[in-house]
Amino acid sequence: MPPTRQEKCRYCPFSFALHGLKKHETACKKKYDQQQADMLYEQQLFQTEYKLDDIRTIYHPSSGRATWIDHFEDYRSHPAFQYSQPPIDPHPWRPFASRRNFELAEFILDAALTKKQMKTMFGLLKPEATSNQDSAEFNIRSPKEFKEHWDHAVNLITPFEKSTVSVSLRGKDYTYDVYQRNLWTWALDLIQDPTLELHFVWDAVQLSKWNGQAFERFIDEPWTAQAFWDLQTKLPKGAKVLYYIIYADKTRLSSFGTAQGYPVIALGSGRVVGWLPVIKEEAKLRRKVYYVDFKRRVWHAAFRYILEPIFAPSKLGAWLHLSLANEDLQLFPRVPIESCDYEEVCFVVLTRGAGGKKPCVVCLVPKSEQNCLHIVYELRMKQQTQEILADAAAIPRKDRRNTFLSGFGLRYISENAFWNIEDCDPFQALSFDPLHAHDNGLFGDHLRGEVVSRIEALGMESCRIKRFPPASWQFHFADGTKYEDLSKVSQMFSSQVIHIIFVTHNILTEINDVHGYHLLKCVRSYIELRMYAGFNLHTERSIQAIRDELNKFSTLIREYEQLTQSVNPGAKSWNFPKIHSHQHMVNDILEKGVTLNYNTKPNEKMHGPLKDAYQMRTNFKDVAEQILRIDSWCNAASFIQQQIDLHDEQISQNDDDDELEDQDMQAEHSRNVTLHGRHGKGGGVFKIGEIRALKADDPAFTSFRSHLSKFMIQLHGLLKVNYENTVDWTTSTDYLRCSPNFYNHPRYDYLLVDSAEHPFFAQLIMVFTCVIGGKEFPLALIHPFDQPVDAATEKLDKDLGFYRVRARKRQESAFVSVYMIIRGALLVEDFRVKPADGFKEYLIVDSVDSDLFLRMKSLRYAGRHN
Repeated sequence: MPPTRQEKCRYCPFSFALHGLKKHETACKKKYDQQQADMLYEQQLFQTEYKLDDIRTIYHPSSGRATWIDHFEDYRSHPAFQYSQPPIDPHPWRPFASRRNFELAEFILDAALTKKQMKTMFGLLKPEATSNQDSAEFNIRSPKEFKEHWDHAVNLITPFEKSTVSVSLRGKDYTYDVYQRNLWTWALDLIQDPTLELHFVWDAVQLSKWNGQAFERFIDEPWTAQAFWDLQTKLPKGAKVLYYIIYADKTRLSSFGTAQGYPVIALGSGRVVGWLPVIKEEAKLRRKVYYVDFKRRVWHAAFRYILEPIFAPSKLGAWLHLSLANEDLQLFPRVPIESCDYEEVCFVVLTRGAGGKKPCVVCLVPKSEQNCLHIVYELRMKQQTQEILADAAAIPRKDRRNTFLSGFGLRYISENAFWNIEDCDPFQALSFDPLHAHDNGLFGDHLRGEVVSRIEALGMESCRIKRFPPASWQFHFADGTKYEDLSKVSQMFSSQVIHIIFVTHNILTEINDVHGYHLLKCVRSYIELRMYAGFNLHTERSIQAIRDELNKFSTLIREYEQLTQSVNPGAKSWNFPKIHSHQHMVNDILEKGVTLNYNTKPNEKMHGPLKDAYQMRTNFKDVAEQILRIDSWCNAASFIQQQIDLHDEQISQNDDDDELEDQDMQAEHSRNVTLHGRHGKGGGVFKIGEIRALKADDPAFTSFRSHLSKFMIQLHGLLKVNYENTVDWTTSTDYLRCSPNFYNHPRYDYLLVDSAEHPFFAQLIMVFTCVIGGKEFPLALIHPFDQPVDAATEKLDKDLGFYRVRARKRQESAFVSVYMIIRGALLVEDFRVKPADGFKEYLIVDSVDSDLFLRMKSLRYAGRHN
């Protein structure tokens, strides 16, 4: 009989048979946790000094977990909790007969094949009579069977249910279809999924980092913010918050048609959990008060049906067993975050919109004072609103009732769907939306147009803007981050830019247009706000910086309004909801975490698959049911693939643990810079003389032969630089290009270089390795920008927040080790400055990403500081 396999306990040095390990580890974990708590207590008693950047985690009191302090390098390196491995499912592809069946069915689904195409494919897959191929390898033989298999697969997840809501209008009942994926059972699907269970966080925490003098609080995820903490405080001891983030937005399903969809999406896998009715607009009723109120009543009746499954558990709680952690939890669902654009928000909280006397959905700011961001107004509250509506109900005449409610900016709707959820105040749940407040709001709809009109009035258009670097700044990040595109004046401008100021400052000057120059100061302040709003981690200092910048922006924009209206009384008013919404940004970050948690931008991207389903998989009639069916199939396919991935991981894990450990060791000791592109654009092996001939017209290579005459060198076209992000302290990656022909254009990226005196900016000229004494040395030839800048631009730089550097002569290029490169950068030449000595000056585009933006605030580099 073979020996019984044993595994080592995670908490003690002993090994046990697999069937007894789980029971032992449960008991051993309790003992281990108590020992760790005792050690921490003793550490806090006797250790009065902390190591710089130590991370302190204070757990919510009801968690029963002691405060913990990690050294920065150890932070998040240990699992949130220990768990046992789930059992291996030998058939994770079920209900499909085999993995091959699932993979082919998934391919057909993903390709959106038509019935005719499916029949052709099934015919091709059918084995010949003379073939020895197993005919059962793929047992789906028709479009009908294909649909039946996916309909069976949908049973693995929470399906959609259809219902109707009926609402009366002037004595006539109107009935609408509404679809719901049970929010409660859908959440249980996720929580009990063995691939997801360990990723759930059940306890609120307060995180802080030791700065050498005190622990500074920082916030990122919702459970690190105040709302999660407060919600858990109100629960019975040991109970946990089941935290829902709900997003709703009506969308056009076709770019050329009129069909619309109204999905409701829950974040946490980003699944469609409901589909609201779209009420057809009737022109004759559009502005009628009773019709506007009717549409809101329909919205809330339909949303009530979607939220209904969590009404009871939100009040009573429900128990759930976590199989991997072997733990029972009492859960109370809550909806602390509602992510919507302004139109949907007005539906959620029953307000009248931008035309109301109190247009803000969060506070009672008067319509005429929305740009006074330094003034704090009374907040709207659920209880207050219920009392106002109750008072309105006692007013018999509709016109007087409407007048009464208009003073509060409210509509007469007696019931709000969210009021049925315990501890849910819709006004507090509404969240700042960077997409509609910034790119599609304050900048896209207002600041950009104002800048463009002033440039056009000067007749200077976009001639200078074309000189902005076209591609050299477009780094590709490993985490998929994309830079915002450069706006172009008039039709050249895209809707997403924040770099406009770097190419318009030489057009809207104090001499050419004093009001336009003041507008650029407003744009710079907006850039500051937008960059801070996009941080994926906030400290006490960044929060205070937002507050300070809000006051500055409020002052600047009101001054601009006064300047323009003094010349033209009909000039643009800057009183509108999207500018006022910034006042509530700080509170939302403190309460709910960073704006990424409730930004509608990633949510709106989820409309894409729904639009594809409409275009490619429906007959354009009764589309809601067809779209949701396809959505369910795709969700089921994702679930099955997830189980297959887990199965493969479990099977392979037993064989390659040692190999993975070796790989981890190698990765841990890898350098922060790697070279690529030996044979690609900019690569190749050359002799020194060949390099000089190749670059004969470039003065940067004047002394190249004398410096490296003894060596054969290998050129590289790509430099990969890893660095610690100053915003969230994670590792970021820049891919820097150095190529004479990168997609038909030369590309030599800019970078920040470290040195003994101070960092400086430079441009890559060449990246190469040379072998000296049998050892390979990676080097870069760079054009440094480290000369003293012209004093004439000091006021401009201060007004517009510019960071300025000056280049050396081209022939004064320098060699540096690639390990001195800190990160990439984007610089744009300032064509306004034409110094007599011929040295070019450049502006650092700090808005290119959050790390460079924050880094420049404190970086002591060669150049002008603000």
